[in-house]
Amino acid sequence: VGIDGEVVDSSMFSAYPLTLVNVWGTFCGPCKAEIPDLVELAKEYEGRVGFLGVVSDVYEGSEENLDAAKEIVSTMDVPYPNVLLNQSIQEDVTRHIMGIPTTFFVDENGNVVGQLIVGVRSKDVFQSVIDDLLGE
Repeated sequence: VGIDGEVVDSSMFSAYPLTLVNVWGTFCGPCKAEIPDLVELAKEYEGRVGFLGVVSDVYEGSEENLDAAKEIVSTMDVPYPNVLLNQSIQEDVTRHIMGIPTTFFVDENGNVVGQLIVGVRSKDVFQSVIDDLLGE
């Protein structure tokens, strides 16, 4: 479930040859610092690359940290969906995460491609990785 209650499912990955997945937390200064670059990239690659945020410290059905997450997404004008943790996401995604922010890429078949990017990166670094993965 997305931050605003909308249903977000894995079929979104099939809509794009590449989807950037960014795992972040409301308490994480470095996570919040890189969101504006991700927002710019989402706008620049609109229609060609999907973007998805995973809020690592807000659990589906819980109010804890939910308002903080909503405020961050709203204030930073994040155009892409941000999902809350549930058992499936925790088992499939966050158990592999050693620190946040962590960014990884998924192809249209739902397979992780490229390497995990742990820690803050600049817009230029993300752009280079995206272009390499797209073969551009």
